[in-house]
Amino acid sequence: MTIQEIQDKILKLKDLNSKLISNYYLNNFNNLNINEAYASGKSIFFIVKDHGVNRIYYYTADYKDLCGLLKNLSSSHDEYVLEFMTRDKLENFDLLIDAGFKNLTCLNRISNPDCSSIFNNNNLNKFMNIKAGELAQEFEAHEINNKLWEIFDTRISHLVDDKELAEIIKAREVLISRGDDNKIISILQTKTQPRKFYINQVYNSGNKSIIHAMLLSKLKLYCGNGGKYLYAWVEESNIASIKFHAKYGMKPDGFLNLIYNLKN
Repeated sequence: MTIQEIQDKILKLKDLNSKLISNYYLNNFNNLNINEAYASGKSIFFIVKDHGVNRIYYYTADYKDLCGLLKNLSSSHDEYVLEFMTRDKLENFDLLIDAGFKNLTCLNRISNPDCSSIFNNNNLNKFMNIKAGELAQEFEAHEINNKLWEIFDTRISHLVDDKELAEIIKAREVLISRGDDNKIISILQTKTQPRKFYINQVYNSGNKSIIHAMLLSKLKLYCGNGGKYLYAWVEESNIASIKFHAKYGMKPDGFLNLIYNLKN
């Protein structure tokens, strides 16, 4: 199917069904690298090649119908990844298992509705005067990316290529810190909007004071401009990360991102 045919099918499904379930949250299909698509009377799913990961996106009026359709996946790829947001950890579990998928991981959305309160925390404030890293430069994108791809699982973390990371760096969304040997020891990637602050990637192999100082410097500016809401997505099994974010008053708010994979 072409992108236009996929869009036409989605519109047809919307006309026939008052409620469609989808895990595709963008408003457009521009520049998607789609290499497979399957449709039925109630569902459509398509495979997007995303930096080496075959991601499954879908629209359906009947999840059982969708999972039946998923059984048609070809064996031309090593692995497929499917994810969706929910409040129920067991939502669609039996149907996806029957279709050959396994649960890869579960991410908890953790948040603090008013992070300005953290500046009353003396245990954090002691890090405020420490040198808080520096804004990454575009020419450092490849070096930073090498570290991110070494540490994180791109099936889970949605990593990008050097060119895309350079644009993120250009938007002043990445802070780094280097050790005495000039190697990167800390990376903080965040996204700030007027009403929400997203902690995307956190890596620290140096003293804990460094990464705290980096994050506090960003949050101080955000809160100073009237910002309050702070959130991140963290694997439920990553105890160290959960404890780190808890220092900023961030707790699970009930939203989950379930990630399943299928290996042929």
